[in-house]
Amino acid sequence: THDWAHSGRLLCCRVDPTGRYVGAGSTDHTVARWEIASGTKVSLAAHTNWVPAVGFSPDGATLYTGSYDGRLIAWETAAASPQPIRTIAAHDGWMRTLAVSSDGAWIATGGNDRLVKIWSAATGEKVGELAGHPQHVFCVQFVPGTRELVSGDISGNIHHWNAAEGKLLRQFDVRDT
Repeated sequence: THDWAHSGRLLCCRVDPTGRYVGAGSTDHTVARWEIASGTKVSLAAHTNWVPAVGFSPDGATLYTGSYDGRLIAWETAAASPQPIRTIAAHDGWMRTLAVSSDGAWIATGGNDRLVKIWSAATGEKVGELAGHPQHVFCVQFVPGTRELVSGDISGNIHHWNAAEGKLLRQFDVRDT
């Protein structure tokens, strides 16, 4: 076992699909990337606020990070000193969550603007916007192998979307009663 230190509080973490790296977002506006085998840590610094969302492309080559600064940033995972490949002004206000589609073509994001947005991983262009949450979107997840996703807001509303068509398929109300 290993102890990995970081100066800020960690908000989220993910292991890349190859099992080589861990990426973790922090309250100190950085992302820590640890190489699992050696414990070597590299800090990725480009955000200007807390980083509550990280994800990897299916091949592990790209690390995606999202921050309360509203930006989605793509990084080359294995670079010795990763620099942003692409920065997208994704949300007005806080970006809280992200997910990568199982084929790696799309990234979904959600935030305080109550929107779910879909981005092309290849170009960074917005390919869709899904509106309908009455509160801040805290989680998004693609349904494996499909162009469908689910999103959840702070009030307990879960929406199931056909992201390719921008169509709401169904809603679940999971609020406490």
